[in-house]
Amino acid sequence: MPLKQLKKLFVGTPPKISREDAMKVFHRDHFKCQYCGLDGKHHFENWLVLTIDHVHPHAHGGSRKMENLVTACRPCNLMKGRHI
Repeated sequence: MPLKQLKKLFVGTPPKISREDAMKVFHRDHFKCQYCGLDGKHHFENWLVLTIDHVHPHAHGGSRKMENLVTACRPCNLMKGRHI
């Protein structure tokens, strides 16, 4: 079985969020990680590691609504993973 199929089997398909919605979340959260406070507004390098995280994970039935999305840096997003 190809690696991509195995990944989808164990991880699932990644949720799709439009760029416009992602930018709305970044602006709402002032370009700061909501878990550790990493500030992406004042340091461009920090902004490059910011992602959008589902508070209630999509893998556990979490929605893609704005209320369930927050700005998170990649390390925090990876550490949280699928945990609630």
